[in-house]
Amino acid sequence: MAYDYADAPKPEPFEPDHVSHSQLSLWDSCPKQWEYAYVQKLRRPSSGNLILGSCYHETLEDNFKKKLILGHDLDIDICADYFSTVWDKEVKSAWEIDWGRQTPGAMKDMGIDLIEKYLCEVAPSVIPQAVELWIEKDLNGTKFVIRIDLVDMNGAVIDHKTSSKMYNQADVDKDTQASASAFALGKPIAFSNHVAVKTRVPHIQIVRTFRTHADISWWYQKAIAIIAHMKTGYAPPREDSWMCSAQYCGFYDMCRKDLAGT
Repeated sequence: MAYDYADAPKPEPFEPDHVSHSQLSLWDSCPKQWEYAYVQKLRRPSSGNLILGSCYHETLEDNFKKKLILGHDLDIDICADYFSTVWDKEVKSAWEIDWGRQTPGAMKDMGIDLIEKYLCEVAPSVIPQAVELWIEKDLNGTKFVIRIDLVDMNGAVIDHKTSSKMYNQADVDKDTQASASAFALGKPIAFSNHVAVKTRVPHIQIVRTFRTHADISWWYQKAIAIIAHMKTGYAPPREDSWMCSAQYCGFYDMCRKDLAGT
């Protein structure tokens, strides 16, 4: 007997209590992955790269919060020790970790090298005005939440990233995080990506972009359209997304089974 596809279960409408930039960005990449993470609240295996990025970010956050008080950066050895402590804690508490072709020790050493590189070459010129700024704002009736890494004394937003390759200026110029940050701050901004590039010889890349009132308006219209789709309960997979593979999506096998009805 032929399968009646119309008999497939219909999703229930969904009302988020808030949305974040991370949610909107994940939906943009793959609505189905967003559903697994934020509606079903399923845990995903972590990876060495995610842990490295998290520990790198937390170490710089600690440095700049103390720089607000002390007026100078912390010693490299202090930051390296802080990174090691956070790293050990993250690895111990992780549910499952995919290390890829790297070893935990090699990735930890890489993270410390990146911290040292940033503290030597970039941090001295960064004068923070605000660090780890959490902003909540109404987005057409839905609470929008975003975390801004750092705002410097000139009002420019700085975001700390780790990456296996150099950033492309064209991609940065259309990245939605800068637009979301401008919306949250309520004004046009200069936005800098400080990218720790995980090459054999560590490299810090700085890529700048700007957001105008027109950019904010464009992002706003897109965001409320995404939220409207979220609320329907329909979250289709995006098989054309770079995320759609067992390597990049922790829900890949589950998604394939769900869509096949098995």
